[in-house]
Amino acid sequence: MPNVLSLLRLIISPFLLLTVPLTMPFFILYSLIGLSDAADGFIARRYHLETNLGAKLDSIADIVFFAVFLIIFIPILKFKMWMWIVCGVIILLKTASAVVAFAKFKKVAFLHTVMNKICGFVLFFIPFFLLIIDSDIVIIPIFAVALLAAIEELTINILSKKLDVNIKSLYNFIHHG
Repeated sequence: MPNVLSLLRLIISPFLLLTVPLTMPFFILYSLIGLSDAADGFIARRYHLETNLGAKLDSIADIVFFAVFLIIFIPILKFKMWMWIVCGVIILLKTASAVVAFAKFKKVAFLHTVMNKICGFVLFFIPFFLLIIDSDIVIIPIFAVALLAAIEELTINILSKKLDVNIKSLYNFIHHG
């Protein structure tokens, strides 16, 4: 079931491009995608259905959703130069983390840390916040969380001796190996 939900998210995410942003059809589809993301992880952990395939499907679905999100929201958010720079830094950190993981563990891996989950959560609510808050203010928290998550993930990948995509945090890694 969790893998089906991840596949569903993977398939449905591009359909957001066919909706008008910040309209009712957009929010309905967007909310279904968000609920499937929350549900797949919850079900997998709750019923001990976590698998490597499931983790990969979840990560791929997250990447596809994020790419669709950027295509839709970069024009709406009217990125300024500083925003592009911060985005570039985040992308460089995430790429470096993936390269380190691949070099050390021979796998492309994205960690499911608490910070990465918080990042996804904050990112998910951006369209809802755009209805009531100026876009310049909305983007600051996501950049802050995304930077912290990317730094944490890179640090864990650099320091770890074995790959654990479900590591909770850098604190957890340091204190529990």
